[in-house]
Amino acid sequence: MLALMILANLVVILGAGVLWYALGGDVTVVGVTAGALLAFAGAMLPLIRGRGQQGDGEPLWPPLILAVIPSAVLLVGLPALGVYWHLGSQSVDLTNDFSLKLNGPVEDRDVVTASAHADRAKSRLTVTFTVTEFDPASPVCAPTSTLTVTPQSRGARTTPQTRPSNETFTFDLGADRKDIRLTVAVRAERNCRLNLSVASARLD
Repeated sequence: MLALMILANLVVILGAGVLWYALGGDVTVVGVTAGALLAFAGAMLPLIRGRGQQGDGEPLWPPLILAVIPSAVLLVGLPALGVYWHLGSQSVDLTNDFSLKLNGPVEDRDVVTASAHADRAKSRLTVTFTVTEFDPASPVCAPTSTLTVTPQSRGARTTPQTRPSNETFTFDLGADRKDIRLTVAVRAERNCRLNLSVASARLD
């Protein structure tokens, strides 16, 4: 009976560890937990073998104690899984997480790299770039500029998109991703110097 209870604990907790890893959990946590459980089971084997040779008697400890462990895993794990799925259905705001590799204002034919890291992986990116005149006293040229944005993520099922400045780009990244990298190519009038920034960005 005791051996079956230990086996049930191993199955439940190792199963929870596999689920944790599949949902993006740290593999180190899974490994340490599995190692601790296996060490525990190994330490119990001599006791179980000794009791088998001595015959029946009082339980080594109440089986209820062992039943508490998988029950606790279920009581904690199921609500946590529900919270994870709820959060997974929400958009991830990356507006303040995007960084642009800039050396100052951009001009015609400049190419800028935009990158961001998200806490939760998603496959659909929506991003809007803002373009304004670098020198407010210069002639207005931002409205006639265009941006060509290309995802650099491997496996992204999309092609470069060219739109007027301040319009929204939407990309299918091909797989759930946390690390986003884009190239932004600028086309503008001659001698037009522009500020480039991210107005909004999210993963869905």
